[in-house]
Amino acid sequence: GTRCKGSVISLASDGKFVEYVGEGQQVDIVLDKTPFYAEMGGQVADAGEIIGRQGRIAVGDTVVVGSGLVVHRGEVVSGTVRRGEEVTAAVDESRRLDVARNHTATHLLHAALRQVLGEEAHQAGSQVAPDRFRFDFTQEAPVLEEELSRIQQLVNEYIRGNHPLTKKEVPYAEAVAEGAIALFGEKYADKVRVVKVESDKGLVSFEVCGGTHVNRTGDIGFFHILSEGSIGSGMRRIEAVTGRGAEALVEQRISTLERIAHRLQSVTSEVEGKVEGVLGELDSERKRAVALERRMSRDSTEELMSQVKSVNGVSVLAARVSASDIDILRHMGDLLKERIDSGVIVLGAVWDDRPNFLAMVTSDLVARGLSAGEIVKKVAQETGGGGGGKPLMAQGGGKDVTKLEQALESIVGLVEGKV
Repeated sequence: GTRCKGSVISLASDGKFVEYVGEGQQVDIVLDKTPFYAEMGGQVADAGEIIGRQGRIAVGDTVVVGSGLVVHRGEVVSGTVRRGEEVTAAVDESRRLDVARNHTATHLLHAALRQVLGEEAHQAGSQVAPDRFRFDFTQEAPVLEEELSRIQQLVNEYIRGNHPLTKKEVPYAEAVAEGAIALFGEKYADKVRVVKVESDKGLVSFEVCGGTHVNRTGDIGFFHILSEGSIGSGMRRIEAVTGRGAEALVEQRISTLERIAHRLQSVTSEVEGKVEGVLGELDSERKRAVALERRMSRDSTEELMSQVKSVNGVSVLAARVSASDIDILRHMGDLLKERIDSGVIVLGAVWDDRPNFLAMVTSDLVARGLSAGEIVKKVAQETGGGGGGKPLMAQGGGKDVTKLEQALESIVGLVEGKV
């Protein structure tokens, strides 16, 4: 059930036992009986309310402490609640049903995984929440796209079959002897609860489980896999949604698709082709922009050459240029290096609102102790960043755009100190 009357056995607030609690206080409350499910076996706890004669507590979590004591954790939202008074404990039914849909779906997913991937694929853990669930399982090889699609189809077939669930308590040894699947490494009591799903064609799922479940698989509504991937050696994880969570996902995806279609002045069935066309045009424009920027780089080389300074007989060019990425900056550096037989080149440019630097040193000056890696590191540090690389060429980046010119002006002093 999701609702029952009970007596308040104890109240605790701020780590102390109290006789009563009032509005706004955080409280841990123990009742002599409760319908609330405490978090265990990977399933999140129930939430809901505890309602007294003169007060109301919103319960956000339920935990088991010690040897099975159920503690409700929440906040007094109105009035006062006293120790010893009779209260009504009421679970949030819609939330519990969301969790139950997801929990039953983990059993159906386990069955589908074993059918598609083989019986060596078995559950290694799960986390069941109201909005989604995750399911961890043993599997060495990646799950192929067609396998994942078949697994999803199978689970939805089980759901559409509207098969009944039976739940009963039996001795653990009897459950295992009858073929019930138990989680490896989990400690079970002498008596356990088993959950069975059967179709007209035979057994679908039979597992040891103490969680909350729906009465028939059709209550789940719809199942959709969000993701599948590796979480370590021989371990994989599936995240999925069911029921209201799956419905919200489908509505959101369709709504997004319709908005994209509207922006593209198209209909949803033609969106993919439209997007391909737009991406093709964008790629062409990018290539055209790069070609144009390269031509402009060549045109600006002459102007940049007029900024070359002689520092103790060494040609030094430190300049801010216009470049949209590191490839263009390297292209400009190569053009300038062809013009400067011997020298130091440091170029600074801004993209993504951050200063970026490229340093080049000709081989004869590397032999005299100059290094592009050392130069670019010090220049980038001037703008709050860093960098490095080889003696002949190196790159770096900073944070403060306003200090770019100041950083480039420091090059003369750097070279003077070395030659």
